[in-house]
Amino acid sequence: MQIFEYYFNPKARRDRFFEVFSFEPEKDFSKGNLYLVGELANALPQNSGLLQKFAKVVSQEYSSSPAVKSQEAFFRTILKKANDFFAQELLRGNVDWLGNLHRALLYVKNSGKKSSVMFSKTGGMKVFMTRG
Repeated sequence: MQIFEYYFNPKARRDRFFEVFSFEPEKDFSKGNLYLVGELANALPQNSGLLQKFAKVVSQEYSSSPAVKSQEAFFRTILKKANDFFAQELLRGNVDWLGNLHRALLYVKNSGKKSSVMFSKTGGMKVFMTRG
């Protein structure tokens, strides 16, 4: 399977942050690959690192989880950690990102004859999928 990463840079604006993260297993290939695309529009300067913090939480959950038995359960666990992260931001009083966060999580697992693709999106992010 070939994987290509494309970076689309929106018009440069000081209040817009766009990040792409790619997580691939180092040892345990039963996990599959996880991709995170995020955009924070109309952001205040104190939220400039929100996407990096979010990616760090996702990365820690991705790398620390044991061997994967069910891809669906693994993806749900990552989504739960993501929701917990944003719930903590709300409890801290950081609500400036609400309505301005657009993100997509894509999980791809290819194991010979069987492939799994799962994704989750919020905001105005669009996900296009094609196959050869």
